[in-house]
Amino acid sequence: MKPVIGITASLDKDQVINDRSYAISVEKAGGIPVILPPLRGLAQLESVLSRIDGLILSGGQDLSPFLYDQEPHEKTSPFSDRRDAYEIELYRLARDKKLPVLAICRGLQLVNVVHGGSLIQDIVAQRPGSLEHVKPNVSVTSHRITTADDSLMREALGETAVINSLHHQCIDQVGEGLRVTATSSDEMIEALETDHLIAVQFHPERLHEQAAFLAIFEDLIRRAK
Repeated sequence: MKPVIGITASLDKDQVINDRSYAISVEKAGGIPVILPPLRGLAQLESVLSRIDGLILSGGQDLSPFLYDQEPHEKTSPFSDRRDAYEIELYRLARDKKLPVLAICRGLQLVNVVHGGSLIQDIVAQRPGSLEHVKPNVSVTSHRITTADDSLMREALGETAVINSLHHQCIDQVGEGLRVTATSSDEMIEALETDHLIAVQFHPERLHEQAAFLAIFEDLIRRAK
């Protein structure tokens, strides 16, 4: 039986369309993708999780800064309280059940906030001199990262890798219990791991034609089995 992988999605039309790259990556890796748009009734999440074998927290709009006790920066994009609440509870329940999770871009930031960490709301404004992390063409690699010893990132990508990048926010304080397993040359955190989680700041779903990036999804499928 192929494992069923739930993929979170925004109700925004453009972002739902973009989710096809996640579904393609899951199918290529040997899983069955199922899209999970935000539900109004959080009580239904136990039922949702009982039907999937693994979870992908996808990319999208910024998180509400109020979740990590900050006022919105002028560069912070409009956020969705509904999506935030849904995905936070979904991740918490998945973590409690030890369900395998892959968190991508916004997903990594959400996981960090759930674990008590914080975010830099705009890299250009708050970390001058950093690399350019907003590259609209995410099908093209843009900068190099270094992975940590004895990590799933090292196993999938090797000691260094060139990744794509489409984020104007990043991790500031790392959440409790999260291990940093990849960084860029400007010391941006590019990956986090726990026993049941891989979280990446880049977009492997847009690079699934390359074996190293598809391997991240293949690892999720192995853990889901």
